Amino acid sequence: EIERIVSKGITGEEFDRAREQIIARHEMRQQNILSVARGCALNEMYGLGYGYDFTLKKRMAAVTVGSVRKAAASIFSTKKQVISIVRPTKK
Repeated sequence: EIERIVSKGITGEEFDRAREQIIARHEMRQQNILSVARGCALNEMYGLGYGYDFTLKKRMAAVTVGSVRKAAASIFSTKKQVISIVRPTKK
């Protein structure tokens, strides 16, 4: 999957589905006043401003399939892999 994403990118359908899921999850969190207050406080502390979370839809609209592919290619590498095998301990 990593090799496919780095070389070919994600499909428009995958991109749209992921973006919609991120926005829906965010909107669900915005229905809880404690979550909103926590987000505003943390964003202020991080220097983003308390209103940062309220701009998610606008920021997500600016993201493109191409920008995701470029970011993935700069982060993921098929040359650096780790294989982990987990087995039960011997008695």
